[in-house]
Amino acid sequence: MSPCKFDCQLDSLSWYAVDVLRDAIDLFDVATVLTRQRLQRQHPDWTDAQLDAAVTEWFLTRPGAPDGDVSGGRVVPWPRRKTT
Repeated sequence: MSPCKFDCQLDSLSWYAVDVLRDAIDLFDVATVLTRQRLQRQHPDWTDAQLDAAVTEWFLTRPGAPDGDVSGGRVVPWPRRKTT
């Protein structure tokens, strides 16, 4: 049975893309939980609302990676331009 909720036909590349996106979302969820746990250890007196705000702030500012996770500090524009 297809994991697709609807009666759809996807080729193997499309299913690969679905899996990659699912993995990325799972990693984001794990990062959220781990960041919250770290902040909770560092600030045991903070309320849930303060922790939630700090997690959100961490994702928005990304200390140590203001331009994202790229090596060499070079940010690649998206979508990428096709070169001929």
